[in-house]
Amino acid sequence: LFRHQDLHNKVYSMVIASTRWLAVRADFLCAVLISAVAFASVLLSQHPGKTIYGLNRQIKLAMKNIVYLKS
Repeated sequence: LFRHQDLHNKVYSMVIASTRWLAVRADFLCAVLISAVAFASVLLSQHPGKTIYGLNRQIKLAMKNIVYLKS
């Protein structure tokens, strides 16, 4: 009975670890993609000053939400 439970606990631990590994990689990939699109839009815009201000404001709001959600 204990060997059976031990085997399932090992498998469950591997599932949790692999899920977290995949989640971290997916979050990193999404952050890189969103950053690339945001900076490309700034570089290709006709009014870079206004676009940089809007991007800066959006980043500040996103960081505020992240801090709010963690606390």
